[in-house]
Amino acid sequence: MKELFFEVKFLSDIVLPATSNTEGNINYLDFIPGSNFLGMVAQNYDKFSDSFDLFYSGNICFNDAHMVYNGKITYKTPYSFYHKKLDNKIICNKHMISKEESNKLGQLKQLRVGYITEDLEQVLISHSYSQKSSYDTQQRKSKDSAMFGYKSLPKGSIWRFSVKLKNECKDENLIISTLQNSYKLGKSKSAQYGLIKISYLQDYKSNNIKTFNDYENYDFLYANSRLVLIDDHGNPTYDLSFICKDIDICYEKTNIRNSSFTPYNGKKARFESERLCINKGSVIAVKKLTPEQTSIIKNGVGAYKSEGFGDIIINPNFLKENEPKLKNTDKRDSIKAKTEPKTSLTKFLKAKRESSDTNLKIANEVSKLINEKYCYFSSISSSQWGNIRQICDTSDDENLLANIENSIKNGIKKWSDEQAKQLINIIESIQKDKCKFIKLFAMKIRSKNGN
Repeated sequence: MKELFFEVKFLSDIVLPATSNTEGNINYLDFIPGSNFLGMVAQNYDKFSDSFDLFYSGNICFNDAHMVYNGKITYKTPYSFYHKKLDNKIICNKHMISKEESNKLGQLKQLRVGYITEDLEQVLISHSYSQKSSYDTQQRKSKDSAMFGYKSLPKGSIWRFSVKLKNECKDENLIISTLQNSYKLGKSKSAQYGLIKISYLQDYKSNNIKTFNDYENYDFLYANSRLVLIDDHGNPTYDLSFICKDIDICYEKTNIRNSSFTPYNGKKARFESERLCINKGSVIAVKKLTPEQTSIIKNGVGAYKSEGFGDIIINPNFLKENEPKLKNTDKRDSIKAKTEPKTSLTKFLKAKRESSDTNLKIANEVSKLINEKYCYFSSISSSQWGNIRQICDTSDDENLLANIENSIKNGIKKWSDEQAKQLINIIESIQKDKCKFIKLFAMKIRSKNGN
């Protein structure tokens, strides 16, 4: 088997809805389905030497594209990862802990969002929302009662996927060139969305994810893509026993989520049959696999494997730890496009947001400082704190210290040496926004005194 690796860079925001619905609450994908890349290559269907064998024999598989973070491929957060309710710092692998250990941790909640790297770095993928309106060409204005919105993946993000060739392919170069010359992806491509660049990683060498094989009598199957299972009568099913013949599922240690959708075929101008999916990130516990079962599963399971479905990793290392330690618990900002505001409105909103963030940070620091230093200032009167506030209003950060020092040492009501020392130390420790900080400090500690 040969594997070709590609990298996708978003040159604009990308809209990838999870369903074909056009009304109601629509969910959006946080990965690129392999069917998108299959569709790009299929545009040159007539140019391939044996098109039917290439697209319908299952000899070629277009895998899903995942976000790349710090040069590392990411994996959907396993559904076996649970965290203590109201405390997402304590994480456990549900299938690795006993009922007694689970009861000690208290109520647990499934960690469903985001992706992780092999080194357990957590990446949370954000969608940006845009409100739109249909256009009335007759009235030359926005169409009444025709508002809609899109959630899009961020411009500038990098994604990686592979194409697996099970047999020698004469049209390998045509597949590569077709993908490299494809520039559109997702929905609303004729508007502001959908521009991408695909590059072939000719010298890229895949580092297979590390696995383990020493856990009691179980193997753990991690769904690296969605799984569509088919029963003996050719119907879609959620029954996990159809992953592989004679497989023994341990449902107590299994953590899965499922979904369904009906894909729309643009060439046929109609909907295809409904697909029942075991979601990406599901963890299925099974009794030890035989070599034959292992070989079958590694080659993909279920239907629609050419579109990226059915990819399973057996015993990846991140399923081994009882309490995995996730690093970098919030990386939303790191994958957002760094765009500067251009209009007056966006500049104003950005300034308001920054001001609000600064005020919140100062308020938190002031609250913490009052708890630590209150014992030194409990005897300071309301009028003394009012004088400090007045000095903050008439000073700037550069001369604030000198003005306050003069007031507390030479004023009518003098501060004790220890009180003066503590306040001066606080002012000297503040890096910026000194006036704003001390003014709020004076207001809050005065309120706490009840004077």
